[in-house]
Amino acid sequence: MLAVVLALTLLALLLSVLLPQAPAGSAQQGTDRWLTETAGRYGSLGGVMQAVGLFELWNASWLWALLGLLAFILLLRLGLALGDAWQRLRHPDPVVAVQQAHRWPLHTAVSMENSVETVTAELTEDLRSEGWRVRSATTGGAGQVVAERSPWGVLAGPLFTFALLVALAGLWLGRWSGWRETGIILAPGQPVRLSQDDTLVLIAQPAPVGGAVDGVVVQRDGQPASDMAFSTWGTARTAGIAIRRTGEGQALSVTARDAAGGALQLQPVDRRGPPQQSLTLVFDQPRAEQLFLAPANELLFSVVAFSALPERGFSGPTFLVQAFPAGQQAPIANQFIEGSADLAIDDAIYSLAAGRFVTVEVSRNPGLPLMIAGGALALAAALLALWRPAGRLSLTIQRQRHGAEVTARLQASPFWRQAPQWLAAWTTTYSREG
Repeated sequence: MLAVVLALTLLALLLSVLLPQAPAGSAQQGTDRWLTETAGRYGSLGGVMQAVGLFELWNASWLWALLGLLAFILLLRLGLALGDAWQRLRHPDPVVAVQQAHRWPLHTAVSMENSVETVTAELTEDLRSEGWRVRSATTGGAGQVVAERSPWGVLAGPLFTFALLVALAGLWLGRWSGWRETGIILAPGQPVRLSQDDTLVLIAQPAPVGGAVDGVVVQRDGQPASDMAFSTWGTARTAGIAIRRTGEGQALSVTARDAAGGALQLQPVDRRGPPQQSLTLVFDQPRAEQLFLAPANELLFSVVAFSALPERGFSGPTFLVQAFPAGQQAPIANQFIEGSADLAIDDAIYSLAAGRFVTVEVSRNPGLPLMIAGGALALAAALLALWRPAGRLSLTIQRQRHGAEVTARLQASPFWRQAPQWLAAWTTTYSREG
């Protein structure tokens, strides 16, 4: 059962890598449109694949049911493995081991020229000198010996099973308590409050030179702000969240003042939000256009961004700024701006400063520490199994006409590849003594 469930789980994980998956954190309408477009690329099979959730596997109920079944099986196996390890390491019983040894695959027999008691004592002492944990007994004139090669190897199996359970618990916790928000645009001077956690505000942190965004300021209500720089891989972690940079582009900051030096109010053309003293326009596509209003002067501004205009002598990011009076189609100002500049129109001065913005993905995964701990424990268990693989040896010593006959059976971990050679060498050593 474990093999079947593991195979199905690995197949599901492989499909989640090979097949496109619906973007997390998107609006339901956008997700539905994405699923319809993606399913269409697979023809008649697309509808079936969408119905069984192959394009959003981490939201498929059957996958979580499968993971729940896997966790249940692992929990049962952990209980059995712990009971077996306790019996083997704390209360080894030579008689019980001899009864169980009939199913062990490796076995041999040798004859030795001594009494049962002497042979039992000799074999016990030799195994202990090699580092085996040995328990012996004599019943009915026959000797029984059970020896354990490595306690660490015995514990590797339960530890690995426990590690998988810890990782699954982290996966479950992250799925049901975590969240992800994508497509967040951060421009210098523009705070953004997260919709998934409205106590968090993000502000882009521009570099001292060049205007590029190299970090983010994270402010949680009632707590001091944290300044986090993006790592080489474009990530930052603070306040229990992970921030990943997914894109960047041009931005333009605009302020205005009148002839007396007072601040003028500016407003986006769609009139979302109240007028403000400073606007930051972002351009997420080549040659994108942004519009804003100066209500006090009844002016409409159009700004078009260019990555470069070498034909006009501009080698870097450049903006074409035009100003239109209300009700007129002819601009009263038409100017290319590279870097920062002041634009004088009538009695007002408009200050424009070029910069950069970034798009980020913000996520919170409370199960990540458990997943990391599970991975670390699994690695430790694998190293233990490789470093000192487990092996259990059962010896039955019976009286015969000219001494004693020793029947040896060996149960070896798959990681102990030299187990057959070890048993053959052991047989050769004591056959010579016989």
